[in-house]
Amino acid sequence: MNRYVVFGGVANLGAGQVLELSGEQIKARAHNLELPAGYEVGAKDSRSKPPASRPGVIKSIAPLQFIVGEEFGMPDLPGHLVGIVKPVGEPKSEVDVMAADKALLIEDPKAHAAKTVAEKRNAAAAKRAAFEKKKQQA
Repeated sequence: MNRYVVFGGVANLGAGQVLELSGEQIKARAHNLELPAGYEVGAKDSRSKPPASRPGVIKSIAPLQFIVGEEFGMPDLPGHLVGIVKPVGEPKSEVDVMAADKALLIEDPKAHAAKTVAEKRNAAAAKRAAFEKKKQQA
């Protein structure tokens, strides 16, 4: 099972997909998953039935969505997810940084605006410092 992380928007997966999910992902999506016999959502006693808060390989019975930053496992990557997910551990590219910035804009516009203002301030300060350094050398 190959592990992937969402980086470029929302990853939509159809029903019938076999996925490797974390315990929290299984618990949150239990109503859309075909849980194995004996699995019980919210089970407290691990000796009686395996709780759905344990990771495992599960089949979806309804469409699922994964947001930026979520990881999941799949045997093969469907073509429609290229550019939305990437293998876990792959180094960040400029596209990843832009996608994360876009996700921040969508999720929290105020945080995105604050980040943009801070970046502009830092760039102006760097230009000012370079100008002062050049001025002192002359």
